[in-house]
Order: sequence, then C-alpha cells, then structure tokens
Amino acid sequence: MNNTTQKVGAILLAAGKSNRMGGPDKIISQLNKMPTFWYPLKILAHSKYVDEITIVVSKSNFDSINEYLNNWNFIKTINLLIGGELRQDSVKIGLNSLLDSDIIIVHDAARPFLSEKMLIQGIKEVDLTGSSSVAIRSTDSLKIVKNNLSIESIDRSKIWNIQTPQFFKKNILTKSHDNASKLNKYFTDDTSLVESQGYSTKIFAGSTTNIKITTKNDLHLAEAIIKSGKLNES
Repeated sequence: MNNTTQKVGAILLAAGKSNRMGGPDKIISQLNKMPTFWYPLKILAHSKYVDEITIVVSKSNFDSINEYLNNWNFIKTINLLIGGELRQDSVKIGLNSLLDSDIIIVHDAARPFLSEKMLIQGIKEVDLTGSSSVAIRSTDSLKIVKNNLSIESIDRSKIWNIQTPQFFKKNILTKSHDNASKLNKYFTDDTSLVESQGYSTKIFAGSTTNIKITTKNDLHLAEAIIKSGKLNES
C-alpha cells in the first residue's frame, strides 16, 4: 500500500508478438534462469507504492504466464488478461481492469530492469503534472534521412529517448484513450497519446541499463548487466 490517499495501479504489457526474437517469446525467454517478465513484476509486486497490478498478455502465452504466477504466489492479487491487436488496445484493456486506481503505471514487460527509484520519482512527478515518464538523453548524433541521404541534422540536446515506466493520472489516460479510439488514432506509446490530447509529460532521467529486450543480442546484454552488478546503480 502506498503512503498517499491515492491508489496506484500498474499495467505490465506482455502481449507483443516478439517477431524480432527469432525464437521463444521475449517475455518468457530465460534471463539468468528466470523469465524476463519476472524481473519487473517482482519490483511492482513488492513495492509499497503499488496497490494493484494487471498483466496483459498474448493469447499464446497466457497459459505459460498463468502457470508461472501460480507457482510464485505473490502476496498482491495480479490480474491476468489477454491483450488486443496493438499496444494501445492492450493498455486500454489493462486500464479498464484497474477500477480502484487514481494513478496508472504503464511498463513494458520486456524491460526487465525496472527499479523502485523509478517508481518513486514517477509517482512524485505525475502527481504534479498528470503525466510523467522515465527517459535518457540521446548521446548519438541524429540525422533526418531521405532516400538514404542525410538532409538535416537534429540538435541532440533537445532529444530524449523515451522508455517505460510511464505514469499518468487515471482520468487523463482514460480520457485520452477514449478520444483516440473515437478518432481511430494509434500511437507508439502513451505519452504520445496524451500529448495528442493537449497534455504535457514531465520527463525525468532514467538509467541506461533500462533496456528493452527485442532481440537475442538484447538478452545477452541483459545477462551481462546482471553479472556486472550495475543494477545497483539504477
């Protein structure tokens, strides 16, 4: 239970198709002898700042994930739902299940290295702004390219790479999803969705270890991060 009068619900997105993995679903791929989604779920399940959790999964991995949950016996009740065709559909399904929450956390299950520090900062920021997200500054030189030719350079000092977790006041996220559905508009993440409705998102610095696993090489990198002990710095 968090220390405010507001309840916090978390949506853990695990319904992706994992096309780029070329093998097992990235969500249940083994990372240091545990499935990838166990790592962020453990943080959410043990956090005193999170009151309720919904995992949104694909139809194909529902049984596997349900079996894992039955074996782990987390104290918190965890809802397990089948997601939609697109990410935005899955978020809305999760959102509709968190009936008692005032603040919503959206996190990719393919990002195993969620931390309590991120949760604390995100909840603090969203209470002030209505929308907040962890991100890291871009360190690469950026170009706009047309027909494989560079046509413009972008000032990287203004560029942040958005990650999850993302945090929202529930009324803002619900209204934004409802309006987007009416207009049949789809977005790659929920900060983009709420921004399309006129809301600003407070960005705060995250960690370079907060990687998203999309390929087998990412799994190898995640294993190296665990072995290095760098998670203690997140």
